[in-house]
Amino acid sequence: MKDEELDKFNDFLKTFIKKSGKPLGERTIKGLLTLAKFIEVIDKNQTIDQLKSKYTEYIKTKNHPIALYSLWLYLKSKGYSDKLIKEVAAFKKRNISALTDEEKLAQSVLSKKEFTIAKQDLEHSQGS
Repeated sequence: MKDEELDKFNDFLKTFIKKSGKPLGERTIKGLLTLAKFIEVIDKNQTIDQLKSKYTEYIKTKNHPIALYSLWLYLKSKGYSDKLIKEVAAFKKRNISALTDEEKLAQSVLSKKEFTIAKQDLEHSQGS
C-alpha cells in the first residue's frame, strides 16, 4: 500500500468505532498500519472471487489475527459489506479460556484414586 492510501486508511481507523462503542486504541492503529503496508490496494466494486484471489497470499503469509483484522478494516474502509468481507477474511474461533485449560489439566493429571491404583500396580509388578 502506498503512503497516500495509508493516510486515507489511517484517517478511517481514527474514526472507526468498534461494536463495543469505543474507538480503536493508538497501539492497535499503529499495528494495523504496519501490516496494512503489505495489503494490495484495490478498487471499489470488485467481486468476491477477485478479492479472494488477491488476498489469499496475504492471509497465508501474514497468519495472525491482527493481520486479518487489518485486511477486514481495509475492506470496510473501501465500503464493502460485512457479509462480503467475512467471505474473504473470516476469523477462526479460538476457544482459549481458563475453563478449557482447567479441563485439559484435569484430563492429564491422575486423581488420588487413580494414583493409588497405579502405585499399587507398580509395587506389585516390581515385587513379582
